[in-house]
Amino acid sequence: MTVQLPVPPNFGYLLYRVYKIGGIYGYLLRKTEAAYPTFSPTHGRMGDRQNGVKIIAGGFTDNFLSGDANPDKWHNWQWMNDLAAIATPEAQDKSTALLFQWVKEFADLKDKRKLAPEIWNKYNLAQRVCHFIYAWHPLLSLGRTNDEELEEIKTSFAQQLFHLANLSAKSDLNFKEIYTFKALILACLTECLDDKHLSSLETKLSTFIDYHQLPDGGIIDRNPEHAALLLEHLSDLRSAYENSQHPLPGFIQQALDRTASFLLYLKFSDGRLPHFQGAENKPGFKLDKILKRCGFDGAAALSAPHSGYGKANAGQTELILDYGLPPIKKEAQSNYHASIASFELYVDQTPFIINCGDVSTTDKNWSLAQRSSSAHSTAIIADTNQTELNSHGIGRRLPSVSYDFQNTEEGSFLSVSHTGYEKNFGYHHNRQIFIYANGNDIRGHDEFSTSQQSAPQNFKIRFHLHPSIQVSLLQNKTAALLKLPTGQGWRMRTDGAELNIEGSYFCDLGLQRNSKQIVLSNVLKSDKTIVKWAFQVEGD
Repeated sequence: MTVQLPVPPNFGYLLYRVYKIGGIYGYLLRKTEAAYPTFSPTHGRMGDRQNGVKIIAGGFTDNFLSGDANPDKWHNWQWMNDLAAIATPEAQDKSTALLFQWVKEFADLKDKRKLAPEIWNKYNLAQRVCHFIYAWHPLLSLGRTNDEELEEIKTSFAQQLFHLANLSAKSDLNFKEIYTFKALILACLTECLDDKHLSSLETKLSTFIDYHQLPDGGIIDRNPEHAALLLEHLSDLRSAYENSQHPLPGFIQQALDRTASFLLYLKFSDGRLPHFQGAENKPGFKLDKILKRCGFDGAAALSAPHSGYGKANAGQTELILDYGLPPIKKEAQSNYHASIASFELYVDQTPFIINCGDVSTTDKNWSLAQRSSSAHSTAIIADTNQTELNSHGIGRRLPSVSYDFQNTEEGSFLSVSHTGYEKNFGYHHNRQIFIYANGNDIRGHDEFSTSQQSAPQNFKIRFHLHPSIQVSLLQNKTAALLKLPTGQGWRMRTDGAELNIEGSYFCDLGLQRNSKQIVLSNVLKSDKTIVKWAFQVEGD
């Protein structure tokens, strides 16, 4: 069965704006007949079998009823993916029971009190549509379900799809809009929605990609994880086009190729992405697997000039440096991190120097702290951010940035300069890093210069360490000894600042862990201050 839209989405959205779920719009919504997909496309985000076992055992809904779990995981139907990974008769029965329970509690169109806006917003709707389509054949189409219950579930799915199609007429520029396009295109390809809408949806998706994707394959908010999510969603659509025998639009493969080339350049050799601009490696996220599915057979990019990331590889050492400007487009500014000249360092596939990372939070102060310059491995003057930050994104104080990269037989040289502290304090910051070709010797140079009479200011240069790194202070606060989990020892030395070890934290895989950081501190001179530092393998 296919959902028919009795009026065009633009008019449907207008009716919704006037009547909400009531009146004429409510009547059309309630009259929507049951629908289901003709097939379930293949996709890349396989469910967690262990979670599936827990769901069957009953602990899943108990957690939500007691308030001990994230309600989004209940309302976006992602748990169906975990049950589909098992696809046993017990998993089929549990999925039906949970869907029927959800429909009764949150989708009763006769009781508007149950239609909570946060549950029926566009992005939760889109995720429910996707997960229902993907789970239909492994879980719901095998004839074990009570016919009346299944009919109610299919009817609710059709009503939600109807509502999503009308809401999509008011597209915004938020990156989350990718979920809407994906859900509606999947619905057309699987014949849940009349495919006469496919062409207009493809046009909107093309416009969305043109707006959000940079020429080098990154995303306008510079978050590497968002680039990976775009790759994942477009790869899923690519599979759905193939499964349905519809021709794949050329712009989708072109976007996949650009994104894959960018991510191959940016990812570390262990498959993880650096923690820049809010990126975190969420549980279940497998970048290498996504890259294999996208149909890209080219090479990694040689640079990422539009995204503002520079990378050097030397021996077993990998370093990624942030030299990007704050995004110009307002839609990309809300989670901007003031991280210019920060870097992350891996040695032998082991994270060494990192940025603190980001976890979702409703605490505005904690969100600002995660976005601050101090949460990154860079230099900070007077505990002030390089770029003015606020709860909505960024303020008026925007820096300019210059960058240089050279690769020679002796090693790799990276340099970045910015004016983030010029307006408040009159200082330019320049960071230079040289990595010798064997990767065992890294030399750094942080220079603060001014051409005017500037008041003395305290500065700190922070090197946040991964929680697996052991560190101890040596030699009158000018050196530190570090030990990697592989057992390899490194020594850090500095000249021009006092070295101390302080507490830090690291966010990854959905968790926040305690860690340490090395902090170099001193007072800026009136004209120029230079701090030299080095990380070298012990015994080399």
